[in-house]
Amino acid sequence: MYTSNRVNLLDNPTLPILRTHGSGIREFYGALMYLDTPSILSCSLPVIEFCTLSSPRLDRGVLAESCHLSLFGGVTPRLRALQLLAVPFLPSAPLPALTHLAISLPNFAENMFCLGDLLDVLSGSPQLQYFNLDNFGDSPAALRLDGWSRQNEPVRLDCLRT
Repeated sequence: MYTSNRVNLLDNPTLPILRTHGSGIREFYGALMYLDTPSILSCSLPVIEFCTLSSPRLDRGVLAESCHLSLFGGVTPRLRALQLLAVPFLPSAPLPALTHLAISLPNFAENMFCLGDLLDVLSGSPQLQYFNLDNFGDSPAALRLDGWSRQNEPVRLDCLRT
């Protein structure tokens, strides 16, 4: 499914389609920009395998206080490939089948995410083989481990190739 919620919220068909047909959607490509983004991303897509989310103008204010979002209700047992392009959040639920992950953070993300946030995503992705990270930053704020729930445990990426 390809979607762009760049249209008026009242005219946007994305949310009803996801609620009605979410159980059969295997691919989702979304350009997310408006206030219904959390509603769209909380829809259950239990068989999703490939997902690209881009957000060229969405700012953090849309997602309130958290930079973590439970993608698709937190139930993504088949999600193998995830591409996050300039979105102001990282997935909060484990992604057990994920093999490909590409994250390109928005320019304003330096004070939103830290290394601990990223390590949480990686530790919930034990099958990860390919990982690409762009625009993470190297400031002291970005390199903090704040919020990392498993600070005393190593992140094991036994399947990682690149």
